[in-house]
Amino acid sequence: MRPKIPAASKEALTAAQFAPHVSRATWAAGVIYLFGTLVDLGTLWIGQRQPGVQWEFVAVTNTVEAWPRMVLAVGLIYLGLYVGGSVSKGLYRLLGLLMLLLGLLAVAFGGLMALNYLSVSGSLQAESVSLVRSAVVKTEALCALYAVLLIPLGVFALLGPKHKRSS
Repeated sequence: MRPKIPAASKEALTAAQFAPHVSRATWAAGVIYLFGTLVDLGTLWIGQRQPGVQWEFVAVTNTVEAWPRMVLAVGLIYLGLYVGGSVSKGLYRLLGLLMLLLGLLAVAFGGLMALNYLSVSGSLQAESVSLVRSAVVKTEALCALYAVLLIPLGVFALLGPKHKRSS
C-alpha cells in the first residue's frame, strides 16, 4: 500500500521535477532563436551586401526590425538559466553585456539611419518622400525605444539575479 501524499506536496514535487526540463527547453529555444536571428542578419549584412545608400537604408531598417527577435532570444536564455537555478554569475553578466550592447547598438543604428536619410533625401522623387520619411520615423522611434529599455535592462542583468539565501 502506497502512503497518501497531500495534494499540495504532489504539486510541489511535480513542479520541482518539471523545472529542469522547462529550464533546458527554454534555454535551448533561446539559443536556437538567437542563432537563427544572427544567421539572418549575417546573411543580410555580409551575403547580400551591395554598394549604395539605398541598400544600407533597407539593411538598417531590417536590422532594427529584427531587434525584438534578438531580445526575445536573450530573454529566453536568461529565463531558462533562472528557472534552472543556475548560479553562474559569469553567464548572467555575459547576457547583461549582450543586452547593454544591443541598447548601445540601437543608438548607433539610429544615428546611421539619420545619416542615410540625409544622404538619400535629396535624390528622392516627390511620391516616395512620405514613404521614406515614415520608414525613418519608425526606425528612429524603435531605436529610441530599444535604447531606453535595453540599456537599463543590460545594467540590471549585469548585476545578476538576487537570490535569497535560506537560513
